[in-house]
Amino acid sequence: MSAWMLSANHINYLVNYGLKHAVSFYDEKTGMDKCIKDNRQGTLDILTLANAASVNKRYNEASAYEYRFVSIEAHDAVQVLKACQSYDYQACEVADYRSSIAARIVDEIRREAIRNLPGYEEAKWTL
Repeated sequence: MSAWMLSANHINYLVNYGLKHAVSFYDEKTGMDKCIKDNRQGTLDILTLANAASVNKRYNEASAYEYRFVSIEAHDAVQVLKACQSYDYQACEVADYRSSIAARIVDEIRREAIRNLPGYEEAKWTL
């Protein structure tokens, strides 16, 4: 399997989608829910560091990346779902990725995107 560092635009897209849709995530360190709206740069840093840790683990490197939060249009639920899937693939080289705060953030963004798919609200809850 290969891994690469996603672009600042890719990670900003995820954060901006979460920001637009008031996504929050649980932070084990503080024991509190955090809203992306109040933690834009911090959320971007978490995702950037997790992606970098994966790439560094895969290639036995110690590269550092620092991205800055920028506001961009992020409104397409299907695009954000694909971006989440790509992120997971690029960040999963570390053994604890699935239990990491980065994975929780991406999962919350993914859940919000699913709720925003056309027809989701009208679909039956049970069949």
